[in-house]
Amino acid sequence: MSTQAPAPEKLARFNVSPARRRRDRIARGTILAATVLALIPLLLIIYYLLNKGLSSWSTSFFTTDPTGNTFFGGSNIGGIKSAILGTIEIVALASAIEAIHLGSTNVDRAYYGTDTRAYQLLAGALLALTPELMKLGTRFLRTARWTAPLALGGIVLFGSSALGTSAIWRGVFAAIQTAALIMALEGSPTSVVGRGLSNDRVSYLGRISYATYLWHWPLIVLITHNNHIAPLPLFLITAVGASVLAAISYHFLEHPIRSSRSLDSYRVPVIAVGLTISAVCGLVIAPAILRWNTGGTANARSLSVSVPSLQTGTTKLLDWRIARNDIPALPSCFGKPVDRCTVVRGTGPSVLLVGDSLARMWLPAFRAIAKRESLTLSVAALPSCPWQQDIKHRLAMVPQCPGNRADWYTRVIPELHPNIIFLAERGFDKPGNPFQAASTEGLVGADSPAGERTLVDASSTGIQSLRAAGRKIVILDATPLPPDVNFNPVSCLSTGSHSCGFRVSTALTKLDEFYREEARQPDIFNLDLDRLACPRLPLCDPIVNDIIVRRDHTHLTGTYARALSTTLEALLHQEGILSGRG
Repeated sequence: MSTQAPAPEKLARFNVSPARRRRDRIARGTILAATVLALIPLLLIIYYLLNKGLSSWSTSFFTTDPTGNTFFGGSNIGGIKSAILGTIEIVALASAIEAIHLGSTNVDRAYYGTDTRAYQLLAGALLALTPELMKLGTRFLRTARWTAPLALGGIVLFGSSALGTSAIWRGVFAAIQTAALIMALEGSPTSVVGRGLSNDRVSYLGRISYATYLWHWPLIVLITHNNHIAPLPLFLITAVGASVLAAISYHFLEHPIRSSRSLDSYRVPVIAVGLTISAVCGLVIAPAILRWNTGGTANARSLSVSVPSLQTGTTKLLDWRIARNDIPALPSCFGKPVDRCTVVRGTGPSVLLVGDSLARMWLPAFRAIAKRESLTLSVAALPSCPWQQDIKHRLAMVPQCPGNRADWYTRVIPELHPNIIFLAERGFDKPGNPFQAASTEGLVGADSPAGERTLVDASSTGIQSLRAAGRKIVILDATPLPPDVNFNPVSCLSTGSHSCGFRVSTALTKLDEFYREEARQPDIFNLDLDRLACPRLPLCDPIVNDIIVRRDHTHLTGTYARALSTTLEALLHQEGILSGRG
C-alpha cells in the first residue's frame, strides 16, 4: 500500500469556517493580552533593580510596610533584610519551578503540596516586605490606572475555565495577576477598580474571605458525596453557602476571639495554645479521621467489578493512598548513552516505547511482556511531550520536550534500530481534554477542525519518518477519559463515594479514524485498548478485579497496567505484532 500522507480530499472534513477563525483570533488575542499582563509586575521589578541598583535593597526597603508600620531601623539591619528578601525570592522561585515540573507528571502532588504552593504566600510576603515595590504604582500612576482593571480581569480569566491551561500554570499566572493588582491599587486607590473594591459590601466579603476559603472545600465534599453536580450549579451553591458560613463563623467565633481584650493580657499563652491545637489537629487528629474514613479495604472491595477475561492473577490494590502515587519510574538517556533507555535485555527483537506520560503508564505491562518474550525493551518517553515532531507548540508541552524529542529521532532511534516501535500519547482530541494546539489557523482547541487537522498532519509525517524495512509501527489508542476534566476517580474513592465510575463516548474522533486508515498499510498496526481500561465500556469502573484502575484523571495505576500484561500480550500475538520472532 501507499506510504504517502493522506490525500487532500481525505482531510477536507477538517476545513475551518470563517466564524470559527474569528473566534480563534479572539481567543488568541485574549490569551496573548493576559500573558503580557501577567508579566507586568516582573518587568516593573526588573526596571526598578536596574534603575536604582541592588544596593537600595539594603538601605531603604525594610523600613516600613505599605501601611507605614516600622519594622527595622539602623544601618546594621540592611544586610539581614537583604538576606531575608533574597531567601524568600529563591524559595518562592524554587516553589513555582517545582510546581510546574511536578504538574507535568503528578498534578495532584503539585496542586496539594505545601512546598509547591508556597510561592503564592511568599509572593504576598515579598510585597509586604518591600514597600518600594508598592511605590512603583504611584510613580507610574497612568500605568497603574489601566493595569488595575486588566489585572482584575486577568484574575477572573485565569480563575475560570475559559482558558485551556493546566491548574498549575493557572495558579502561577493568577498569583502574578494578583501581585499586579495590589501594586496598581496602591498607586491608584481612587481609580474605578480601587473605588469598586473599596465598596462596603465588597470590603466585607474581603474581611471574611479567608473564612470563605476555609469553608468552601468541606462544603464541596459534603455536597458532592455520592452526588454528581454540574460545575456551574456547584460553584453557585458553594459560593453562597461558604460565604454564609464564613459570615457566621466570623461574627460568632473569629472576630470575638481576635478582638477579645481579656485575651490580650495572655498573648504568649494564647499563641502557644493556638499553635499546639493546630499542630495536634494537623498531625494527629486529621490523619486519624482520614484513616478511619478511608483506611479500610472492605468498602473498596465492594466496588470492585470482576472481569476474569483480563487474567490479572492474584494482584490486588485497594488503598487509594498507594494508588495515587503508583507511577512507574521512567528512564532517560538524554545526553547519555542510549543504553540508559533500555530497561529489559533479551535475545529476541528490540522494542521501543515512545510517547508522553501514557507511554510511561504502559511501561509496567511492556516490561512484564518483554521478560516473558525475551524482548529487548527500551523507552523514549517524557510526560507532556507528544511523539509527533511537527507538534511544536501548546498541547501543554513541557519546555524539555523539543530537545528530548529531537534526540529520540536523530540519535536514540537510529542507534537502537528497534524492530517494533510502540507509539502512545494522551487522546488530545477526545472529550475530557482542555488542551489547545497551534495550527495553521492559529491557536485552536485540539478537538476543533483545525486542531484535528494539525494532529492528523503531524501524525502522518511522524509515522512515515519512523518507518524502516522490516520495522513494525504500533499505535496505541489513548485510553478513555472522564468527560469532566475536573473528575479524578482516585480522589473520588478517597471520599468513600460509591459513584466513582464514569461513562464515555465510544464515537471515534478524527484522529482515531486516521489511525485506523493508516493501519491498512503493511507493518502499521492500531490497537484499541479501551476495553482493557474500561472492561464494561462505555462504563469505566474505578476498581476491576480488586485493583484500583486509575491514579488520576488520565493515567492507569502502574499496578493495573502490569496486571493487564497477560491480556495485552495475547492481543499482540493475535494481531501478528509479536509473531515470527525466530
